[in-house]
Amino acid sequence: MENGLDIRVGGCFRESDVTARNGSSRVQGAIAPPSVRVILGPPGCGKTTRLLGLMEAELEAGLSPARIACVTFTRAARRQVQEQVVEKLGLRLGSFPWIRTLHSTAYRLLGIHHDQILANDRWMEFCERHGYLLSGMLGASDLDGAPREMPTQTPDDIVRTAYSWGRSRGLDVDRTLALCPAEQGLSASGLRLFWRRLDAFKAEHGLYDFPDLLEAVLQRRLHPDVQVLFVDEAQDLSPQQIAVIESWFPHCDRVYVAGDEDQTIYEFQGADPTWLLDLSRRADVETLRQSYRVPAAVHAMAGGIIQQNRQRIPKEYRPRPAIGDVRFLSESAALAAVDGDRSTFVLARNRHYLRRWAQDLLNRAVPFLVEGRGGVSPLSKGRLRTAVDLALRLRQSPCEDDRINAGDLDALLTQVPASSGLVPRGVKTQVREAKRLEIVFTVSELREDLGLNSLLDAMRRAKGLELLQGIPTRFREYFEALVKRHGELPEPCVTLTSIHGAKGREADLVVVLPDLTRTTSRAMLAGTAGREAENRVFYVAVTRAREEVVLVAPRGRRHYPFPSYRFEGGQL
Repeated sequence: MENGLDIRVGGCFRESDVTARNGSSRVQGAIAPPSVRVILGPPGCGKTTRLLGLMEAELEAGLSPARIACVTFTRAARRQVQEQVVEKLGLRLGSFPWIRTLHSTAYRLLGIHHDQILANDRWMEFCERHGYLLSGMLGASDLDGAPREMPTQTPDDIVRTAYSWGRSRGLDVDRTLALCPAEQGLSASGLRLFWRRLDAFKAEHGLYDFPDLLEAVLQRRLHPDVQVLFVDEAQDLSPQQIAVIESWFPHCDRVYVAGDEDQTIYEFQGADPTWLLDLSRRADVETLRQSYRVPAAVHAMAGGIIQQNRQRIPKEYRPRPAIGDVRFLSESAALAAVDGDRSTFVLARNRHYLRRWAQDLLNRAVPFLVEGRGGVSPLSKGRLRTAVDLALRLRQSPCEDDRINAGDLDALLTQVPASSGLVPRGVKTQVREAKRLEIVFTVSELREDLGLNSLLDAMRRAKGLELLQGIPTRFREYFEALVKRHGELPEPCVTLTSIHGAKGREADLVVVLPDLTRTTSRAMLAGTAGREAENRVFYVAVTRAREEVVLVAPRGRRHYPFPSYRFEGGQL
């Protein structure tokens, strides 16, 4: 063991036909390059930092940045790599054309245009044409977003989820119907019709959905022209993504694959720990042994969760030198523990369990954000915050030459009703056009050119936000309470999101809600695979914490059963 690393030498790839647990063919006859190294990194152990160190070594050995590819799972992971390349290696991002998510890499290889991607507007057109009712987001608006767990609120949601499940595994409709663990109510004829209609719609408009991008890369045998390939968060790859990655192996001199099968949680998108486990048995393995995030008490709880699993590589890693804390609290006590004074995640397995928490934080005027469909947060609404920030600024009697962005002014004027008489006719239209042209006004120009004297004077005299009548009353009262307490709108420290949404992130305090939907609970109780999948999800949840974990008492009978917990507090 050197510098917190444990290195085990195994064999190289042999010619193989790797088959997924659910029956999907991953890759036929993949042959590894002479050097493959798997880097196993438990939570907070610095997998990405280790990859950057290896990348730096390759550059110091004389390799051109253009001959290095680094494939990440999400935009957030890609951005982290890019920031560290600039900060630690002192190189321009333009020097690295292949630091990308996998779908973005496929997009570049195929040379297609962004309007050829099946994005939200095209999904809406498809649904309107055929009368489908899909809830939530319809499709990713970019190539780099993290996968979202699709809603299953309508029968059409269930059909689309089954379609996505099958495509991510490279299955046709028949194999999908045979293998998909979909909710009750999946119609075989409905899935066949949806599949056929969507294929026809994409062909009509020359569109690609994300699985199509990967299929095209495989069919055309495209690959980045690089010598070294880095793959981050490998445990999250679907069988189709694995097939693409493995097809690139023979074209590289060296491959570094980083991941942790214990953190495989995107199974609804096809992720399966089997590939990383198998690869780890056949390649050189380096295990990172020191967590720089997880304190001792949280480390003990996390170990109790994940050590229940059999399908894993046992690995010991050290917590950071801090005790930390794990508390089991009632919901009311847990709510009181979230006061906004430190970075906090409130994590739920399914987002709708966050709505009660969002309402409580709103009532108590705690600064917070909500990601996704987990309730309402005024601070999550960017234009509302922009309007309030500008109103507060104007209340301070700014200098006549102070500059105001037209986009900010547009956000403010949107919340001032025409009936107030404070905004001359036609000014809102004029400001929207100025926003399009990215114009910046001075305060004197607001008075002289836009005729906003009355508005500026009224803003200066206002005691609160009463002029912004377009903002709902309860939101306006929330903003006013924050300003009274903090003197301004503070940056929120509390984030309400799903466990999947917190992947790759950390906070001082992590509050975990154990409640499960009927579908998730049924899958967990169905057998070993379901139980181990949920163990991985809640392992990821608790290991987001730098200081403390609060485990909240369940509200119903369907919930994740945390294991018994024992920690001798004084021993690190």
